[in-house]
Amino acid sequence: MFNQITLVGRVGRAPVSTTFTDTDNKVAKFSLAVAEYSSTKDNVDPMWIDVESWNGLADRVMKTITEKREVVITG
Repeated sequence: MFNQITLVGRVGRAPVSTTFTDTDNKVAKFSLAVAEYSSTKDNVDPMWIDVESWNGLADRVMKTITEKREVVITG
């Protein structure tokens, strides 16, 4: 048994990448604005989710993810 989440939202800013020189691991970080639904309010502020991707996936994120792009993330 495991837990899974799927997020659909827009990227707030372009991802930022960091490489750790001692291990050569790479991490790419960005924030995702996800619509939070409410049955009582029409306009609800987005919920911001911090996303990290490591190594090979970080390389793909840096090549494809841009600011304001709509993305689907599963994890």
